Order: sequence, then C-alpha cells, then structure tokens
Amino acid sequence: MVYAEARLAKCPYGEAKPTCAKCPVHCYKSAPRERIRQIMRFAGPRMPYRHPWRALVHVFDKLRRAVHPMEMRRARNKRP
Repeated sequence: MVYAEARLAKCPYGEAKPTCAKCPVHCYKSAPRERIRQIMRFAGPRMPYRHPWRALVHVFDKLRRAVHPMEMRRARNKRP
C-alpha cells in the first residue's frame, strides 16, 4: 500500500490518471506490476457485484484515450 501511494503520488497524470492497462507511463516496477495484474484478474470480474458504481466508472475510464505526458506538455506550451 505504501509503495502504491508513493508511486501514484509521482504520477505525471495526477488525479486524471487513466487505467493502468491503457497508461503509457508505468508507475510500478515490473514485479509489482505483474502482481497487480494477478490481483485484477481475480478482482476484476467480481468488482460489479461488490462496487457497481466504481466498476461502471472504471469501464468508462478504460474507454478514455490516454495522452502521453509529453504530448500534454507540448500542447500546454503551444498555447499563447
């Protein structure tokens, strides 16, 4: 939990972070990332039963396009 909070605090997306599957920037190192994949394989199908609203929001987050942070920075710098 502490590891996850520390990594997400440094995320360039901040609160607008896309789902991990669509994110071009990997917050987690490879070993913890594989562990999260295993957890989501187990918890993902059960999520609509436990937290239907969060599951619905997660589905909409997966549909959203993830823009790379460098593209966001370039777009911000172009504006007058």
